[in-house]
Amino acid sequence: MIYYYLVSNLLFVCLLIQFTFKGESNIRFIIKLIACLHFVALALFALSTKQFNQKEIFLCLGLVFSFFGDLALGLKYKYKQALKFGLLLFMGAQVMYIISFGFNAYTFMIWIPLLLMMYFMGVRIRKNKHYNFKNMGLGVIVYACLLSLMMSTALAQWDLRLLSASFLCALGAILFLGSDFLLLHLYFYDHKKTSLVILYLILYHVGQNCLALSLWVK
Repeated sequence: MIYYYLVSNLLFVCLLIQFTFKGESNIRFIIKLIACLHFVALALFALSTKQFNQKEIFLCLGLVFSFFGDLALGLKYKYKQALKFGLLLFMGAQVMYIISFGFNAYTFMIWIPLLLMMYFMGVRIRKNKHYNFKNMGLGVIVYACLLSLMMSTALAQWDLRLLSASFLCALGAILFLGSDFLLLHLYFYDHKKTSLVILYLILYHVGQNCLALSLWVK
């Protein structure tokens, strides 16, 4: 089952990359919808085959919020408010992931340095005239704080075993952060690079699939 899933997911991500270069369209939106449905379906099927706990429910909710966030972002070429709505949905996803991973003694030891790095990065970006946050600056800041906290909670709960659920969550969180860093340049920077689009889509979908796959292992 996992084999067929991976082949199908790879096919639709490749199609999504191809149609992304052709510009926004209804066909691209449908392909994006199907590609993103993969990690939600994988998570929901995992929960349907076993007894699940509260943390796994919140992880699945995070994937569902992410799916609807992708849905909103896919409609930004039709509706002006879709980008803001998508940002709110992804904020909800980060909150769900944070609750799922939980807090321990290492969480803030990781989060504080991350916040400092983001602060200095934000200062540099603010001085760059090529960035235009379209009156969404405050929302982007809040989202960046939630995203960094999400990655901190994921790393803090990793038990250092490879191919464990905690490892897949930590890897998924890192890839999620990397994809959103690229998305910052794709959505708000004047000069976009084609290579960044490919890398963003790969990092995002691999990251989300890592989170979904964590529900299949111990």
